[in-house]
Amino acid sequence: MAGQLGIAIGMVAPMYNAILAAICFVLFIRLFKNHDTFHSKPWKFVFYALVLFIIETIITLIRQVGIFDTPRWILALMEMAMILFIINAILVQMDHMKKFGEDYA
Repeated sequence: MAGQLGIAIGMVAPMYNAILAAICFVLFIRLFKNHDTFHSKPWKFVFYALVLFIIETIITLIRQVGIFDTPRWILALMEMAMILFIINAILVQMDHMKKFGEDYA
């Protein structure tokens, strides 16, 4: 029973990931339309990571359907790039807070 539940979740999870990523994509587009009210540079890096995540999810769904098979190292490379984008966003935000931190307090 538990094995079947794990298989079922493994089949459905990429679809839920794609739906939630699409919702986040729409929210990011709405956020960037109001970019003059906040410091948007770190959010752009998070957005790039989200775009890579969407591409990875699409590749996973295509692999699951059986249209084509990709090497696993491509997905690992994409995950590494996502982590680097998020780390870069944190560093950019930290630098911004060091320069303009008094304005936010």
